[in-house]
Amino acid sequence: MDHLEARKRNAALFYQFSKLGSRYGMSFTSQEMLAQRIIGLDAIMQKILVFEIQDNEFDWYLINLKEVKRCTVKRVYGRIDADAFDKKHIEDYLEMIALEFYFKDNQRSVALPFYIKLQNAPEEIPELENKAKDWEVILGKMLFREVKRA
Repeated sequence: MDHLEARKRNAALFYQFSKLGSRYGMSFTSQEMLAQRIIGLDAIMQKILVFEIQDNEFDWYLINLKEVKRCTVKRVYGRIDADAFDKKHIEDYLEMIALEFYFKDNQRSVALPFYIKLQNAPEEIPELENKAKDWEVILGKMLFREVKRA
């Protein structure tokens, strides 16, 4: 896919994403386009819309931040072979970097991936991890304010 096709595809995806957000009365204060998903934060409604694209199929879900206790950046590693560890870096075993949401009911958590080894290049790790950390800070401030009010 050339650059122009990619831009057209991204514009069409953002249009679908915005249309879905509008259907639920959302107004996004922050948005992020990742390899297979778009995320949008509506700070007023305290909700995140996650719009996922897989094989030209769309799926979506909402995260209600009023139900979230905390969120943290989580690194998930695959099996580390002790014999090969001398020859490889720890990053070679990294499978995923996600923003993990822990809910107040303590019954569940949701992982919102920013980096997935099978979808992203290793060179993207620093940039995507920084994006996840930026979202962690933004959401952490919102969640902390919610706790102070309670």
